[in-house]
Amino acid sequence: MGALIDRSVWIILIVLTVYACKRLTQYHLHKISLRRHGCSTLPKYPHKDPILGLDLFYNFIKSIQDGNTIAPDMRRHEENGKTYEANSWGSTMIFTMDASNMQTMFTSAFDNFTVASLRYGPSIPLLGSGIFTTDGRQWQHSRDLIKPIFARAQISNLDAFEKHVKRMIDSLPRDGSTIELQQYFKLLFLDQSTEFIFGESADTLLGKESDSDAHQLRTGFDNAMSCIHTRWFLGKFSFLLGPQLEYRRTCAKVHTVVEKYIDKSIQKYRSRVAKEVQEERGQKCVLLDELVQAGVERMDIRDQVLGVFFPARDTTAIGVGNVFFYLARYPDVWKKLRTEALAVDQPLTFESLKSLKYLSYVINETFRLVLPASRTLRTCVKTTVLPHGGGPDGMSPILVQPGTQIDTNFRAMHLDTSIWGHDAAIFRPERWEGMKPLWQYIPFLGGKRMCPAQQMVLTETAYVIVRMLQEFSDIENRDPVKEYVEAYIFTMESKNGVRVSLTPAK
Repeated sequence: MGALIDRSVWIILIVLTVYACKRLTQYHLHKISLRRHGCSTLPKYPHKDPILGLDLFYNFIKSIQDGNTIAPDMRRHEENGKTYEANSWGSTMIFTMDASNMQTMFTSAFDNFTVASLRYGPSIPLLGSGIFTTDGRQWQHSRDLIKPIFARAQISNLDAFEKHVKRMIDSLPRDGSTIELQQYFKLLFLDQSTEFIFGESADTLLGKESDSDAHQLRTGFDNAMSCIHTRWFLGKFSFLLGPQLEYRRTCAKVHTVVEKYIDKSIQKYRSRVAKEVQEERGQKCVLLDELVQAGVERMDIRDQVLGVFFPARDTTAIGVGNVFFYLARYPDVWKKLRTEALAVDQPLTFESLKSLKYLSYVINETFRLVLPASRTLRTCVKTTVLPHGGGPDGMSPILVQPGTQIDTNFRAMHLDTSIWGHDAAIFRPERWEGMKPLWQYIPFLGGKRMCPAQQMVLTETAYVIVRMLQEFSDIENRDPVKEYVEAYIFTMESKNGVRVSLTPAK
């Protein structure tokens, strides 16, 4: 027994020695690389757990539970710099809120930073190889398929959108009672997104979803995304969850529903003459039909459709809800915005909505302060120099080695007082007058991976706001908590929803 213990001690000592030598070698090689590239070292986060960095992970979990991740984020950046290095589950992670670093990562060094290593494994059982989970040629293939469809939809689908907006407005109480607007917006955009993606609306605003394919798709998708979120959170330790057979069965059910929609579209296309198909294309843009008519293979269509359905369901709804969250708390902004909206004496079109300057200020200011996705992760796959983060002032270049993960926090950048002034945390749409920030404001990311639906989202957001301003003369906050309390399911939204009362226009 004693010999066994001695042998175990020796094994532990050898492992620790090998680990220490490896770390020491890595340290010296890193120093040599820094000198070769003319880079400086990064500030290090002062971990209490230097092995796995669990103290930082625990702090992040606590901030999510407290409904306020941005205050601790900003505090860590104030204490450690706009770009600093930390330990995440035993691996190097860089946290940055620096605009120049983000610009480099998303443009000139785009191919050096990937998402697949972070997203593909946890997501592939549900999302497959679509625009959200892939890099390189596979991602470019998805982008080339999807982007032109969104470009056409932002202009051609407003008439179809009005049908759903009117249903939502008609369903809103007009007796001065408290309304939770966020849920109405979610139903609206679920109906809109299912019609745009599949050609058939879930019609939740009509109460028709309970026994439909759309209901099975929504509930199955929510359950599957919850599992993906957990696996993403655990990172390299997600194997502890095991095979998760129930998760895979849920994904299979979602695929069955989506494939049913695909087969309908294929059958419709094959049974129609070219002239009829062309006439229908001119009337309404349906993502699924466009992919079928382009000759995309069936499984590829499924992956592309699910990659779009993932962000399309709730993100625009949350964004619109956030606008009304602030409008309810700033009545002067509501009045000024309503005056501009009521001055529109023509049908609401892509062009007329773009002409409303104060409306664009309000939307920009809301998306600056709170947005559903406020950060994104990348993995470095090729040694890269980023312009800022090193040296005493944080302005010297830094060297990023392959395998390093980078957390780009653009919400923190959107609250940087050196960019936005001392009142950066205050909702003030007027700050946008004459302001044209470039990489200091990226709610839809930037570079090649900029959201292909950006203009469609902005157009639909503006449309809903103007229609609500036309129908209601006043809005009153009914939430006793004035501050924005964060809730994370997969994206970030208001934990308390958007509780208001609305006064109908006379």
